Amino acid sequence: MDKHKISFTRIRLLVGITFASIYLIVSKPSLLVLYVIGAELAIFGEVIRIWSTGYIRKNKLLCSAGPYGYLRHPLYLGSFFIGLGFCVIAINPQVIVNTIIIFVLFFSLFIFIYNTAIKKEEENLIKTFGNEYVRYKEVVPSIIPRLRPYYEDNLVRFSWSLFLKNKEYNAVIGVCILLIIAYIKLMME
Repeated sequence: MDKHKISFTRIRLLVGITFASIYLIVSKPSLLVLYVIGAELAIFGEVIRIWSTGYIRKNKLLCSAGPYGYLRHPLYLGSFFIGLGFCVIAINPQVIVNTIIIFVLFFSLFIFIYNTAIKKEEENLIKTFGNEYVRYKEVVPSIIPRLRPYYEDNLVRFSWSLFLKNKEYNAVIGVCILLIIAYIKLMME
């Protein structure tokens, strides 16, 4: 992994932690129904991420199985649903400015960070896998899933050991902690 990629990964992590911190300060959840809808979106996003990390073998194999058969960047789609879920939880008609701040901040950061991440990742994948990735890229969409999976003679199966190796459990813990804190804030309103 080159130094540029490491620094960008750290920037993404720092942005995520900063957004979560701002979220915890600014959000004022007010409706249980919005909490439930938002929590479902966040959990759905984390399930996508778990499913994805159980397949990916970074820089060793071009993965086109599991969620990668439907879209090229399922981890980012999962992250989008997690962030959207927390935005929904934060909707508060009495403090609309805070709600707007959270939505604008989330969408702005997501678009900037993930557009940059996708570009860098795809450059690296083309360098690593060449024409194999180019063919895959031509058939499998970036973020919006295909209806039927694309398979490239790939017998790869979901692996819990890959989930652990890819350290997705950190995101699971983070989502759970944020959901608990958001629920506590909701109950204190």
